[in-house]
Amino acid sequence: GLSEAITYPFGPARWTEDLGLDDGAVALKNPLSAEGGYLRTSILPGLLDATARNRTFGARGGALFEVGNVFFQDVPQDELREAALRFRMTGEVGGEDAGRLMGVREVNRVGVVLAGTVRPAGWNVPELRAGFFEARGLAERLVPDARFVPETRPHLHPGRSAVVYVGDRETGWAGELHPEVAEKFGLTGWPVAALELEAAVCRPEPEPRFEPFVNVPAVARDLAVLVDERVPVGDMLRTVSALPSTLLTEVR
Repeated sequence: GLSEAITYPFGPARWTEDLGLDDGAVALKNPLSAEGGYLRTSILPGLLDATARNRTFGARGGALFEVGNVFFQDVPQDELREAALRFRMTGEVGGEDAGRLMGVREVNRVGVVLAGTVRPAGWNVPELRAGFFEARGLAERLVPDARFVPETRPHLHPGRSAVVYVGDRETGWAGELHPEVAEKFGLTGWPVAALELEAAVCRPEPEPRFEPFVNVPAVARDLAVLVDERVPVGDMLRTVSALPSTLLTEVR
């Protein structure tokens, strides 16, 4: 029920400031614009900007997700600096793991933002609004063996957030966005919930898939036919049922 978003992996410095993150964002030496000078350390701000943009076009809410990489500074240790410099100049690995020589660490993550009215009310279902338990429910479906520990983050609402653990390892978080952060992203007045998980720990159960149904009304036909008295009714039913027609659903 979520819509996939594909956002830029780089953004402005305000992302880190507005979310209260201090994760050592990687600065670009030659950014395309002032709004894209840093590699993202979280998928969340890009989705929040997209949600705010949808709001300006009249959306009452929505549910977005993205699967992508986040980036962190990973300065090579002293004994690897020579190898790292050679790798950057020549591309030669020299027996080392290239990932340790890049100076940047990439992590693949899944991000979700629920905002405002996630699902409008229908004749048989109530309106669904964004909240902590909606975000936690999605996290539980993505990571069946997840453990939720009440911990806060600078951008999350105290008491309405949790850190996701698999075993003893922290693998993400889920919760409602802090109202002050929502205001900074132009989402004042909307409930906003989000989650972010390492993609490697996500093991969602496959969803049941249904056959597409025909979206036209059924038509019944009463046909009278003459056959020999010796023809059994069962033979006639089998003959009709064997017709190569996708429109025939039932014969009596």
